[in-house]
Amino acid sequence: MPDMNASNAFIALVLKDIKLYFSNRKALIVTLVTPIAIAAFFGSMFGGSDAKPSAVPIAVADADRSAVSQALVAALQADKTFAVTPMDANAAAESVQRGKQRAAIVVPAGFGETAKTASQQQGANSPEKASLILYSDPSQAMALGMIRGTVMQYAMKAVIQSNLSPSVGQSTAKWFEPPFKF
Repeated sequence: MPDMNASNAFIALVLKDIKLYFSNRKALIVTLVTPIAIAAFFGSMFGGSDAKPSAVPIAVADADRSAVSQALVAALQADKTFAVTPMDANAAAESVQRGKQRAAIVVPAGFGETAKTASQQQGANSPEKASLILYSDPSQAMALGMIRGTVMQYAMKAVIQSNLSPSVGQSTAKWFEPPFKF
């Protein structure tokens, strides 16, 4: 059985330290108020806000003007992730170079027909691939990945929709890989 004098001595020591701690106002402030103040400061600096993230500014130049390219441009304009500015190819490249746009997508003439032909010839086996031209700011690597993926998604969707047969309602293309490249 433990010695009662030892446990009484321990309790007395703990009570003495608690009384000393609460009698020292500086210790209370440092221990209680400072962590709260630091948490409030960093919470206000890095905490979540109700503001939505700003849209990524991109330029789009449609030199093709086909149904496929118009569907691609319309999809990009409808996407809230991007702030799309239509312009010609030279102005688009220059706006990226000057830092006004994070990227510029140029849909070259013949893109729609080439993409449809490539998709109907089963993508990977197609002798010709449709290409989009992408100008980008090298300092915006994270945005570039998102832009590439989204443009690829919308371009494939536009090509597939252009290949749908209204009478059958099914795609005539078999997709093994994207029929275009950046």
